[in-house]
Amino acid sequence: MKKIYKIIVSGLFISLFLFSSNKSIAQKDILYFLREAPQVMQYNPAITPCSNFYLSLMLGTTDIGVHTSGFSYHDLIHKHPIYSDSLQLDLEGFRSQLSDNNFINFNYDMDLLGFGFKIGKNYFSYDLSLTLDSRVNFSKGIFDLILEGSGANNGNIRLLDGHLLEVNSYITNAIGYSREINDRLSIGGKIKLLSGIANIHTNEANLELNFKDSEKISAHGELDILTANIIGDLSITSLFKENASADFIVPENLNTILDHAMDNVGLSFDLGASYRLLENLELSASVVDVFNFISWNTHATQIINNKPFEEIVFEGITSGIDSIETNFETQINSLVDSISSALDIRTQNIPSYTTHLPMKIYFGATYNFGKVNYLHALFNTKIGAGRIYDTHISLFYSLHTRFLSLSFGNMFRSTNLFNPSALISLKLGTGQIYVGGNLHTNKDFNVADYNGLDVFMGVNFTLGKSKYWDQHKWTETTKKQQPILEKPIETPQTPQQTEQPAETIQQPTPQTQPSNPQEVR
Repeated sequence: MKKIYKIIVSGLFISLFLFSSNKSIAQKDILYFLREAPQVMQYNPAITPCSNFYLSLMLGTTDIGVHTSGFSYHDLIHKHPIYSDSLQLDLEGFRSQLSDNNFINFNYDMDLLGFGFKIGKNYFSYDLSLTLDSRVNFSKGIFDLILEGSGANNGNIRLLDGHLLEVNSYITNAIGYSREINDRLSIGGKIKLLSGIANIHTNEANLELNFKDSEKISAHGELDILTANIIGDLSITSLFKENASADFIVPENLNTILDHAMDNVGLSFDLGASYRLLENLELSASVVDVFNFISWNTHATQIINNKPFEEIVFEGITSGIDSIETNFETQINSLVDSISSALDIRTQNIPSYTTHLPMKIYFGATYNFGKVNYLHALFNTKIGAGRIYDTHISLFYSLHTRFLSLSFGNMFRSTNLFNPSALISLKLGTGQIYVGGNLHTNKDFNVADYNGLDVFMGVNFTLGKSKYWDQHKWTETTKKQQPILEKPIETPQTPQQTEQPAETIQQPTPQTQPSNPQEVR
């Protein structure tokens, strides 16, 4: 058994350092093992809740999270080293914590409706939920230009580095099914119908300044952003021209908006399995949002710059002493017009476009000891846009009793090893409530050092109760697998064979007549 544990742990940590990325987003890994809450099926459809029936209304799960690519408030603003009652803006210290491309992410998730029930070895469920994810990106080159001027990065400075803005909001209708194949193995699946509300997707967002030539400055910019929503139509003719206009037209009739509520349709699937390997060890795996897409058809718009491949060149100002004022103003206006023309944006209507959610992969292990004590390990990674990212390992201890469940642990990343999590769940009659959170920090528990925070809670109404860990499963399974030893069939004996005679009667042996009669005298 120790060999199995070593193989599992070694594989998890090797994967962590091979695929880990500092681009983290919201994580609620600690909920993966909370079978007291029906929301556990959102992470693995094969792991069913402890209740035989549940109902969630609006507050099944509410999650709010804010994350960065690694920087914190304390990196930019902290106490002045001399004047302790003053704050200091530390741009150099902030820049040292940045990567080439950085982001701030905000997410919000809420269950609108959910119910499920158990029939025999089958569990059926339905969930309706709302999701909002948004991310703003910025380049380290902005601070390179501020702090070092034209000499930064050998004169080549990127102010936009491919990404700018991502917003994704949609409603999920999910139907789930799980079945206990036998006392050890359970499998489950979920089909999800996605309805898009609003989306902003950046294909390209590049802006580069080149100071390598001492006699001129060149600039090159490219912008390509796709957007769609069910509310209104975005129209931009220009940002800098005299007749420029930028409007967001919303219809006055609410029914017009509702008519488009189901136009942005998508599909997604979840698959999962769990297996009781040993009496006190269970393994599980799931793939969430596999083969997914959302087709955006309502008010689909493309935002592009007017001259995406044009290079702007500024060669300085040359003029005679007598006309320096006139020529200076003329050439500055010419430069501004060139920049405005190259970087100006407009919109154009497009038929539709398609986006994809990241596919999430989970591998879990649970070790039971002392009846109500558990150790959990979870490996989690994401696959999207042709790359593997946000890979990490989480370890938790949990206590599961009839009325109280308590869990705490830590998420490990190769770039950040300290990300604590905690969760408490209470069972009060037919009600079940849980509250939890995750912290992402580079240093300690100082709020100013956080680079990510998740807070989540849930309320469910449940009926029926099954054990969190059925210790009889292993015993019953092993009994079924033990061969039945057949007893030898004994032949019944007759009374004559069993009774022993009191004395043996010897029959007289008949004598043989002699062949020669003369011998008898």
